[in-house]
Amino acid sequence: MTDRTHIMRTANGIDLWYSRDQSTDEITVHETMDAEPIRDKARAIHNDSNGWTPEREMLHLASIPPTFITKWSAQDGVSYLQLHRTEFWRRCKRKIAEQGLDDFLVNKGRTAFRAGYQPAESRRRFSLGRTAPTPKLIV
Repeated sequence: MTDRTHIMRTANGIDLWYSRDQSTDEITVHETMDAEPIRDKARAIHNDSNGWTPEREMLHLASIPPTFITKWSAQDGVSYLQLHRTEFWRRCKRKIAEQGLDDFLVNKGRTAFRAGYQPAESRRRFSLGRTAPTPKLIV
């Protein structure tokens, strides 16, 4: 028999609880959340603007629930939150594709990051032509 005890609910809707297996006396901490509102928001942003901010300076790539990041970090044995942004996004895109979670993508097109991102204003000072805004990852 397993006992289940609720610990807390965080501000962003993550429920933390633990279960204790009485036969082995093993305790497991669990993290769950309703991902439907996040998926619905990602769809709405995609349908509204394809992810671009009104100033077209930032591109919203995906809305990934924090529980997914925790699960993927445990599966891969690496903290996703400590990865460089390009490696973080590469791993997230791979997991999204593997698990069929395309609904959490806001911009479904091809994306790339430039090393050493500079704000658009400072790039324009040294540019001879018009420069396209560089997308930033907003999770």
